[in-house]
Amino acid sequence: MVVIGDNSHDIESALNVSAKSIAINSEKSDFFKKDKFQYADLIIEQNNIPNDLIKAIKTFL
Repeated sequence: MVVIGDNSHDIESALNVSAKSIAINSEKSDFFKKDKFQYADLIIEQNNIPNDLIKAIKTFL
């Protein structure tokens, strides 16, 4: 299982179920605490989503 999210709650949920996690650092992320982002398996910047997200999903699956 891979959890992809743009807030700390998504990453925390992935940790709770021992899933891989990809944090999307987006404008929306600024409204949420990013403290859990450090625990994500990968952090992708919003402007790199098209290329990096596809590569990451292929790697984790």
